[in-house]
Order: sequence, then C-alpha cells, then structure tokens
Amino acid sequence: MSTPQPNPDDPPTTTTTTATTINTPTTPLTPTTSTSTSTPTSTTYTHPSIRLAPIPGRGLGTLATRPIPRGTRLVADRPLLAATNTQMLNAELFAHGLTAAHATLSADGRRQIAELAAREDVVGDWMEFWRLEEVVDRVAGAGAGEGAWAGAWGGVGGGVGSREDEGTETAATTSVEEKAHLMAAWSANCFGVGEGESAGGWAGVIAARAARFNHSCVPNAGFAWNDALGAITVHAIREVEEGEELTVAYGDSTRRGAKRREALKRVYGFDCDCVACAGDEEELDGMRRRIKALKTELARRADGEQEISSELVEEGVRLHERAGLVGSPLVNFYQCAFAATADRRYLEEELRHCIYWQGDDHPHVKELMERLASV
Repeated sequence: MSTPQPNPDDPPTTTTTTATTINTPTTPLTPTTSTSTSTPTSTTYTHPSIRLAPIPGRGLGTLATRPIPRGTRLVADRPLLAATNTQMLNAELFAHGLTAAHATLSADGRRQIAELAAREDVVGDWMEFWRLEEVVDRVAGAGAGEGAWAGAWGGVGGGVGSREDEGTETAATTSVEEKAHLMAAWSANCFGVGEGESAGGWAGVIAARAARFNHSCVPNAGFAWNDALGAITVHAIREVEEGEELTVAYGDSTRRGAKRREALKRVYGFDCDCVACAGDEEELDGMRRRIKALKTELARRADGEQEISSELVEEGVRLHERAGLVGSPLVNFYQCAFAATADRRYLEEELRHCIYWQGDDHPHVKELMERLASV
C-alpha cells in the first residue's frame, strides 16, 4: 500500500472518478525551497534527493537519499484523473465516467494507473460489477450504452496524461480487468481536495507519483492541492535524515490510536504499525485529548484574554511537537490561537508552517501574507 487519501473516515463511495480537463498551469513545476537545478518535466517535479524503493512489508515507498531540510518540495504532480463531488454522487455513473476518462489517457498515463496499488478484494468486487455490465450491454446491443453514459457524465475528458489521437482505446474496448483495477486504484490512491480549493471544483484526484508515499500517523511529509500549479504537492514538514522513508498521513492523525487504525483498516486494508501505533499509545492518546481540550478552550476565549490564551497556546504547541503532529495539525492549531488572541505572532507562525507544508507559491500562503501585512 503506497498511496494517500486524506480522510479515511470519509472515503469515496463504492468508487471514484475523473472529470473534464484538468487545470493546466502555464508555469513549470519547480521546487520552492530546494536548491536543486534539475529541470522538471511538464507534468511532474520530483526532488533529486528522493527515490522510489521497495519497503519490506509496505510495497513501494519513497526514501531520502540525503538529508532533506524542512519545507523542501519533494513532489509536484499534476493529476491524471479528477472528479467533482457531483460526479461522485452516483457510484454507477461515476464508474462509467471514470472509465471513459481513463480511455482518453495516453498509453503512459494508463500504464501509471495500472501500476498503482489496489486492494484485491476491491478489485474482485469491481470485476463482478463490470462482468454484469457486459451482460447488460450484450442484451442491449454491443456498445449501445457507451454514448448514454458519456451524456449522463456530462462530457468527461482525460487529465494531463490525455492524448489527442493515440490508439483506439475506448471505455467499451477496455478490459474488465483494467476497469476493475482502475476503480480499486482510485479508492486506494485518490487525494481529496478541500471545498473551494480548486477552481475546477475537483474533490478528488489521482496523481501517480505523489501517490507513492506510504502512511504514518506521525508523518514527516504533507500533501496539499496547489491550484496555482494545478497539482498535488508533497513537502517535508520536518528535517528528514538520509535513508529515512518519507511518509504522509492518510487520515486524521489527531484522532486516538484505536480510531485511526480502525479507519485505516476499513479503507485501506492494512494494520498500521507506525511509531505512533507501536509506541506508548496511552501517553500519545493523552496528548491528543489534551490538544483537543486546548482547542475547545481557545475557542471560548475572548480577545481580551491574551495572557491566559498565550499560556494555552504554548502548551498546545509543545504537545503537537512532542506527539509529532506538525504540518496541517499545527497550522490548524495556530489558526485557533490567532482567532482566540488576535496576536500577530500566531498568524506569523501559521504562515511559517503553511510554507513548510504547502510551499510559498500556494494560494493560501499568499492570502496569509496579504492578511499579515494588514494586521
């Protein structure tokens, strides 16, 4: 298993799919904090200090080949397939729309999808679905349903990896096995995009290189959708040592251990044995409970109680760092702190940690810079 989906508690329905044309930026995908002079490709930037490698018991993963500073952009990857929430509402429509979009990808794009991890049991479920669909098509007349599905989907095209006139692949000629793997690969590999973060309205995307990061409940990297690039980015959110595996959190890492593992098992089918799950769970769960209580308390504070709130903030930051909850959890905590105190330094810290996590070219980072200038 080597691919993230941001919220295991809210997975895609029975399936998940693609959308119309992907946001295609005119600027190249380049590092924001890396000193690398390597030239990125038109669709994917990969930092030269990382490599794909087999990880015992974890499939393929991403390793650091030398020390990597905090805030370094590791990957910027434009998606092959994307979908809006509306397109994902109906599982059957979604499946047909996704396979139609998949058929527009180049041979290389389809190869990248085929190489992504997929749960065998989910593949099996989709095999049954597509075999039944084949029977229905034969009864209705060969290929009779393809145009109807395309119309119902609303005219989907491929993403960055789409082709103009390469080959004769269509959804009707794609094998049952390939369709089943596609649907299972989406469920295991899609990245969620927050509401309002994508001008194209995307709620889920598949970015094949960005998907090659394994999970940890205390990750050393974080992913985000960068609408300015039309890409998923992954950044180091703490210092990374040479030879260390780079990981992201597939779900809400602030939840207590049993709940995290239950969600990961249900959605991804693996038992998490990261350092947080294998360590002193009682102590770590206690830290998470205290962090939650501090955020609740901060929300109750009036703007005039800065001194008391500052003490709470300092405790919360220490707990986040001790528990390894940096990246987006710490950013969220600083947001709460600024809302409670109106203290400029917490907005500054939110900005600093957003740059580590999202990069200085992220639209949210630029909004924070403008906001800070007016405080």
